[in-house]
Amino acid sequence: MRAGPESITWKVNREMIVVAGWGRAILLQLAHPAVAAGVHHHSSFRGSLLSSFRRLHSTVGAMLSLTFGDAEQMIAAAAAINTIHDRVRGHVPHAPGPRRTSPVGSCEGAGEAYSAHDPDLQRWVHATLLDSIPLTYELLVGPLTLPERDRYCSEAAIMEPLLGMPAGWLPRDSAQLDTYMREMLAGGRIVVTDTSRAVARAVLYPPRWYVAWPAFRAMQLLTIGSLPPSSSSSMTSAKTNR
Repeated sequence: MRAGPESITWKVNREMIVVAGWGRAILLQLAHPAVAAGVHHHSSFRGSLLSSFRRLHSTVGAMLSLTFGDAEQMIAAAAAINTIHDRVRGHVPHAPGPRRTSPVGSCEGAGEAYSAHDPDLQRWVHATLLDSIPLTYELLVGPLTLPERDRYCSEAAIMEPLLGMPAGWLPRDSAQLDTYMREMLAGGRIVVTDTSRAVARAVLYPPRWYVAWPAFRAMQLLTIGSLPPSSSSSMTSAKTNR
C-alpha cells in the first residue's frame, strides 16, 4: 500500500535535508565488494561536478515519485530503476570474504558474479538507506520515536514487489534492521576494497568540488563522522589531501 500524508515516510522524506544522509548510505553500500564493482563499471560517479548534480537531481526525482507520487508514478519510477538495473551485472575479481552461490551464476577465475537484481544486494542497498535517512533526520531535524522508526521500515517494504524482491525480504522494524546491519558488518561480506575507496573518493571529492565548498564540506564531515566504527576507519582512508 502506498504511503500517504499521515505516514512517517512523508514526515521524514519531505525534509529535503535528509538527502545529506545519502552520502553515508552510499559509502556503506560501496563497502560491499559487489556493489563497489557495479558502481565502478556502470556508474558515472567519476564524472564532473555538473554530472554529480544531475545525478543527484535524477535520484531526488525518483525518491519524490516513490514517496509522494500516485500509484502510476511509483510504478514508472520503479520501472526506470529496474531498467537501469538490467544492465548492471558482471564479476568481482577475486571477491574477498566468504563465497556464496550467486543467483546469476559464476565464472571460473573471474570472481563472484553480481547483478543489480540480486535480492541480497538489493536488501543491503535498501538497508543502508533505512539506517541512514532516519539517523540524518534525527541529527538535523528532530527525534523519532521507536514506533515511528518501526513504521518507516515497514512502509519502505513497498519496494519489495516494485523491484522484484521476495515477499518478506526487507526489514519490517528497527530491531530487524539493527540485527541485519550488525550481522552484515561483522559477517565478512562487507569488505572495503581498493575499488570501494576509489569510488568513495569520487563521491566525496568530485572534480572541482571546492567550487561548492560549504555544501560539500558539510556533507563530507557528516558522511564520514556518522559511519559505524567498523567501517569508518577503512572508508576514511578515501580522504585525500586537498
